[in-house]
Amino acid sequence: MLKVIHIIPNLKKGGAERLVINICKNLKKRPNISVSLVTFSDDNDYKDLTDEINWEVIPSHFIPSISGKYSKNIKKLQKYIFEFKPNIIHSHLWESEMVCSQLDYNGAKSFTHFHDNFLQLKKRIFPLQKKELVNLYERNIIIGSYSRKNSNFICISANNFSYANNVLPKKFKNSIKLLHNAINLEEFINTKRGVSSKIKLINIGS
Repeated sequence: MLKVIHIIPNLKKGGAERLVINICKNLKKRPNISVSLVTFSDDNDYKDLTDEINWEVIPSHFIPSISGKYSKNIKKLQKYIFEFKPNIIHSHLWESEMVCSQLDYNGAKSFTHFHDNFLQLKKRIFPLQKKELVNLYERNIIIGSYSRKNSNFICISANNFSYANNVLPKKFKNSIKLLHNAINLEEFINTKRGVSSKIKLINIGS
């Protein structure tokens, strides 16, 4: 049995959140796969879609501090990982990256999903502003975590793919993959028109 945990901060309306739900729903249909979706809050704008999946709300956070006065809450999530014993932990969005950097994956493979270009990973030689200094500090934490976990990376667009190759250390080059978002065509097919009819779509994103 292949066990997979997907981690994302919440299920508020957004592209990453919608995609994660689709992934979990489709993985659940496959034999010999057990999938769990973990969020840090119970915010959910997709209540009509989450009844079919194993969804766990486990409040978690990690807020680092350059002064050393960090705030961290990962004990319940760590306990859940040890009990679920996943083969794969798949993280989405920066808040999840920060939390996951503090977790012991217990031998599970690590996958990070680039839904956008993480600004925190941008290389900075001489940070001039406080925000840039914080981003550099967080980058060092995350890169260290990626190295310990031998992470893999999924990019949703050519731009993401190019950015990831630019900001991540060269040792990860073979672990960065381009995988465009999939679309479930069954949700768009009008049975009255028939499958053979041409489908015209307009997509608007933020």
